[in-house]
Amino acid sequence: MKLLRIIGLLLVLLVGYVVYIMSSSGFFRGIENSPKEMDLSTISLPGIEDIEVDYQEKFLILSSDDRAGRRDGQGQQGHLYKLDLTDSSSPPLLLTQDFTDPFYPHGISMIPLNDSVHRILVVNHIWGDEFSLAAKEHTIEVFDLWGDSLVHVKKIVDASMISPNEIVAL
Repeated sequence: MKLLRIIGLLLVLLVGYVVYIMSSSGFFRGIENSPKEMDLSTISLPGIEDIEVDYQEKFLILSSDDRAGRRDGQGQQGHLYKLDLTDSSSPPLLLTQDFTDPFYPHGISMIPLNDSVHRILVVNHIWGDEFSLAAKEHTIEVFDLWGDSLVHVKKIVDASMISPNEIVAL
């Protein structure tokens, strides 16, 4: 009789623990569909590699590099774009039109520096030639975003960057 009580108590504790884990991990939480404010699938930029969101100011920064075009002999430099999330009819704004260094953006990260400036860090794969698919150098390009103007701050080069994919700004 005493053994049955101990087994029953252990079983109740085990079930309680499983229910606690499931509840704390969100297993019982419902998911509701909400109407889309903007359909991002309609953005017609080639090779969007990464997206950073500023929820407070409601905009996206997109890195675009047409690797498939380069593979097919139509090599061109990549770019960063800004997309206003408050206006669904607004096209992506090209930010890097004045950046003349070789630029093939991959992972990006963004942090606000103050109320009017955001710092953007970009992994840049510099290709051996414009049609190559093997990078000869990897850099981190640092930009400051002032409203709709992007200013290049510096380039970070280090031999320890073998094949960087993503970056996190802290």
